[in-house]
Formats: sequence, structure tokens, C-alpha cells
Amino acid sequence: MVSIYYELSIAPRAQELVRHYIPDGELAMVVDSNTYAALGRGVQQAFGGQTLRLIHLGDRVDATLERSQYIQQQLKHCAGAIAVGSGTINDLTKHATFMLGLPYVVFPTAPSMNGYVSPGASLIEGRSKHSVAAQQPLAALCDMQTLCAAPPRMLRAGLGDMLCRSTVQADMVLSHHLLGTAYDETLFSTLLPLEDEMMKHADGLVRRDPAVVKLLMQMIFASGEAMARAKSSAPASQSEHMIAHTMDLLYSAYNHDRLHGEQIAVTTVFMARSQEKLMLGRPLIRPTRRSPKRFEMMFGQELGRQLHKQYLKKAISQEMADRLNAQLEVQWKDIQAQIQSVMVKAHRLSIALRKGGAPTHYTELRWDEHQFENAVMNAHLTRDRFTFLDIAAMDQSLRMVFD
Repeated sequence: MVSIYYELSIAPRAQELVRHYIPDGELAMVVDSNTYAALGRGVQQAFGGQTLRLIHLGDRVDATLERSQYIQQQLKHCAGAIAVGSGTINDLTKHATFMLGLPYVVFPTAPSMNGYVSPGASLIEGRSKHSVAAQQPLAALCDMQTLCAAPPRMLRAGLGDMLCRSTVQADMVLSHHLLGTAYDETLFSTLLPLEDEMMKHADGLVRRDPAVVKLLMQMIFASGEAMARAKSSAPASQSEHMIAHTMDLLYSAYNHDRLHGEQIAVTTVFMARSQEKLMLGRPLIRPTRRSPKRFEMMFGQELGRQLHKQYLKKAISQEMADRLNAQLEVQWKDIQAQIQSVMVKAHRLSIALRKGGAPTHYTELRWDEHQFENAVMNAHLTRDRFTFLDIAAMDQSLRMVFD
């Protein structure tokens, strides 16, 4: 378990707290221009005359494999690292230190995403962003003044990234019953009561209420620990993330200024509504297409072949489809009841997200309708996770959501 600290102003105690986890040797602090101004300078000052190498990544930082390799070069003679930032800075640092076998701690600067204490990192290599092996920090040191002062969009993004629990869990229950994939309901047990409180008090994020910002951080850490327990991002990322990921793959030139959590807010509401409609009747399982041509036409030859190889892991033959349909004829009512027990109505999700200032419809992200529909229809091709997107693709039934 990662040690978590919450203090009104934690920067003055940075040296004391960091040295508790990395007691000896030279340290390096990874920042960008914004995170250095927000908290990094205070952390640096707390170290006084002690050596603290500064790895300053500039004004605009992308989470690329090349950036991680640069940080690895800078860390070669260090005993550990301090990440001061949010998603990008943390992912780069956790991957770089993992590759070198070094410990690190993180000072979050915004409650914007759920990856602070997860063991994986999302890095860009070539055209696509994908999960790579990394490590958890030894500690997450939360300066509440800094977190409450984060830009409003980052608060909204964190809310969006955290309220997808219900669509994620519904997908996992479905996949567990049909394909026998792993499902442990206890992965969500810590998050559920926090989610309920957040849905009641999401408007506190707009007011920058410290209690609600702390609640959001608790949700973020609970989600990260669930991923660590599962050794996978599955408990935090299913169909809603696949749609957002497909928008990035297909339309990155039009999508560069949308924060990840803002996208997830929109795709979560969409998938919650879609799951509700798909749950009205018993699904009909059909054999899935395996031709690589569709993948290559949609995503390009190299990436298309990679995605096709992944997709084959969940491909369904005619024999398997016949067996699953026979199973559903007998067991559907029980499966349906279990899925419905973990769902949250799309209307309720929309209310909570709007209270927190987050978007709930693709038009609020200035996404083109045809591009969004195209991403929805093809998102099931991008991961080996079986979700309600696969059920919908079997008869194109998600089109009714656009009617």
C-alpha cells in the first residue's frame, strides 16, 4: 500500500517526509513549468542546501517513451526521484524509475486523474498511447492548498475519470459471465461509498471545498490501488475509455486540447445510457469478424495489425456463439440482475457531473457527431477487453443512441 498524506501546506515538510522513504543519496525532482510554479519551488526550498537535482521538462510535456528515456539518463547517478505534477509528470517518473530500479514519491498538483498510485503508466509510442509496466510511488504527499487551487478543468477532469466506476463494473460482470474473465467485486468496495458521497456533493468542486477535493483524491487513490491489486487497468478502464482512446487514435489532430477526464465524463454518460438500453433484452451473440483488413483500413497497416492481434484474444467463433446463446437462454435473468445491481443510471451520473462542472455530451467537447459515432462503432476493435461495445457491434444497436 502506498502511504498517503494530506496536509494544508505540505511543501515545508518535503525534505523530512521524502527522506523517510528515500533516506540517503542524491535525489532528482521532475517538474514542468506549471508544476514547478504550483508546488515544485516550495519543495525545492524545503531541501535547503541539500542536493536536489532539477529535471525541468519545460512548458508543454507529452508522456512519450522518449521523454521517459531522457529522464532515465538524468537519473543515472541518483538514489531516487520526486515527481511534482499530475498525469504526465507522474507517468514519466514512475516509468523512468521503474526502468532503473529506483524508488520515487509523488506530490500531486491536481486531482485530475486516477493514475497517481497505479502500477502502470500510459505512454505515447509512435501513433498510439498504451499502458506500460511501471511502479507505484512509495508515498503520495498531498498539499491541499495546491490541489484546491488547481485549474477548474483539472478538477472537472478528475470527477469525470472517477465517475466511470459503474460502466466499468457492468462491463466486467458481463465479460466475466460470457468469457470467464477475472472479476473481483471487492476491487470496488472502497470506492463505492466515496462515489456515493461525491455524487451528493460534486458541486463542492466548483467551490473548491477542501473536504470535497480531498474526497476526490481519496477516490483517485482507491481506484489506483484497485488497479494495483488487479495488476491491470481493467477496474478503471473499460468501454468508456475505449471510446475516448479511439477518438484519440482516429482524430488526434482535432482532439489535442481535450483533457482525458473530460472525455471520460462524456463517454461514461454515453455508455451508461447505452448499457441501460442494451439491458432491456437478452443479447444475441454472433461470431465476430476476424479479418485484419478492417483494422488496417481504420488504423493504418502497422497499428491495425497490432490491434487485430489483440482483438483475436476475444474473438468469438460460431461454436462459441452457439454455446453462449444457449447459456444466456438459461442464465440471462441472473446475469441481468447482477449487472443491474452495479449500474448507476445515466441521468444520475449526468446530474452529478453537471454539479461538478463537467461535460456530459460530445457537443460540449466540440466533437463532430460523425467522428464520435465512428469512434463508438469501432472502439471495440481497440482492446482485447470484452464489453457492451462488443454486444452492440454484433447488431449495430448503439446506433439507436444517436437517434
